[in-house]
Amino acid sequence: MSRIRIATLVTELGAGGDEHRSLEFARCLDQDRFEHLMISIAAPDPAQALRAGPVAGGYRELGVRCLSLGVERRWEGRPLPRPLPLAREGLQTARLARALGRLLRRERIDVLDARTHYAIAVGLLGARLGAVPVVMGTEYCDPFWSREPWRSTAPAIFDGLDVLVSDSRWAIEELRRRLGRPLAHAAVVPHGMEPPAAELDRRSVREGLGLPTASGIRVVAQIGRLVPSQGHRVFLDAAARVARALPDVYFLLCGQPGSDRAYVAELQTFARTLGVAGRVRITGYAGPIGDVWNAVDVHAHAALSDASPLGLYESMALGLPAVVTAVGGVPELLSDGVTGLLVPPGDAAALTGGLLRLLGDPRLAQRLGAAARRRHRQWHRPEVMTRALEDLMRAALDRRRGGPGAQAPQEDRGRPMALRGAVR
Repeated sequence: MSRIRIATLVTELGAGGDEHRSLEFARCLDQDRFEHLMISIAAPDPAQALRAGPVAGGYRELGVRCLSLGVERRWEGRPLPRPLPLAREGLQTARLARALGRLLRRERIDVLDARTHYAIAVGLLGARLGAVPVVMGTEYCDPFWSREPWRSTAPAIFDGLDVLVSDSRWAIEELRRRLGRPLAHAAVVPHGMEPPAAELDRRSVREGLGLPTASGIRVVAQIGRLVPSQGHRVFLDAAARVARALPDVYFLLCGQPGSDRAYVAELQTFARTLGVAGRVRITGYAGPIGDVWNAVDVHAHAALSDASPLGLYESMALGLPAVVTAVGGVPELLSDGVTGLLVPPGDAAALTGGLLRLLGDPRLAQRLGAAARRRHRQWHRPEVMTRALEDLMRAALDRRRGGPGAQAPQEDRGRPMALRGAVR
C-alpha cells in the first residue's frame, strides 16, 4: 500500500506552541505509512532567522522538505476596512491559493493540514483547486476570526474542512459559540511533547538569570510570552505577598516580549512599586527552555486568558508542582488537588494562598508534581498526539474514499477527549 502524503501548511516557520506541536508530529510520524511535506506561506526571512531557527532546523534534521509560497513578509490577514484594501487582500489570497493548488497537485498530496488562522483560509482554497481529498484545519481560540473579512467568511471556511482539530474542548466550544456553527467534524487532540531538556546545571542557570545560588533558596516561576493576557501583574502582586512571608523565595518571569515592548518595563516598574524588585527577575533566555525549568521549584501560571498553555505541559512533564489559573482549557489538563492547584484568574490572594500552600507543604508539592508527571506520560507524550492525528487523517481519507474507516471515531469517555477522535 502506498504511503499517505501529508502536507502541513503554516504561515511561517516561527517559534510557538503550534509550531512545536507540528514539529513533534513530524518527528513521531509513522514513516512506513505516511510521507510528510512542510509548506510555509511566507518565505524565510533572514531577519527572523534566530526566531525561526529551532523549528526550521528541526525539520531539516528530520529530513522533511520545507517549501514556500514565497510571500516576502509575514502575512497576518490584518483588518483592512476600506473596500479597495479588502479587494487587494482577496486578490492576494486568491493568488496564493492558486499557487498552493498547483504545488499540492504536483506533490500528489492526500491530506492538507492547515495550521491556524490565515493558513486555513489559503489552505482550504488551495486544496480544493489542487483536488486534495482531505483538508484538516488546526485552530485554537484566536481573535483572527472576529475581524473582517475573515469574520464573514469563517462559517463557510470551517464548514468546508473535513476535520477541525484543537487542543482543548474549551477551544472547540468557544469557536462554536463565536462562529455560530455546529463544527460537526471537530476533534480535540491535546498537545504532546517531550520533557524539555537542560544543557546547564541548576546553579549555572540561576547564576545566569541573576538568581541566588545559595542552598535553600526556592524559585517560583512563570515561563511563557511576556504579554498582558498572561496575568503577570497578578503574579507580581502574589509574589510581593509571598515574599513578605517567606524570605527564602525568589520569583522569575521568563519569556519573549510581545509586540508591546513597553510592557516589560511596566512590569519592572510595578515590581518596584510593590517593593519586591530585589526578589524578582524579569528576563528572556537565549538557550533551551529546559535550562530555565532546571532553576524552578514551583510553577505559577497566572494567565487571565489562555487555551492550553505550553508551559503547563512542560512543567507537568518535569513533575513540578503548579498553581494555575482555571482559564480556557487548563481544567482539562490539571485536576485541582490531584495534579496541581487551580485558582480563579485575576485573584492575587488566591494565587498567594496556593503558592504558600505548596511552599509550606513539601509532601503535597511532591505528590502533585508526581501525579502531573504520570498524567503527562500517559496522555501527553508526542507519540500519543501523533497517533491520534494519524487516526483522524486516515479516517477522514477513508470517509472520502468510502474505505473501512469511513465511520467517524467515537468518543471513549475513559480518556481525555478526542484522543479517540470526534467531539460530539
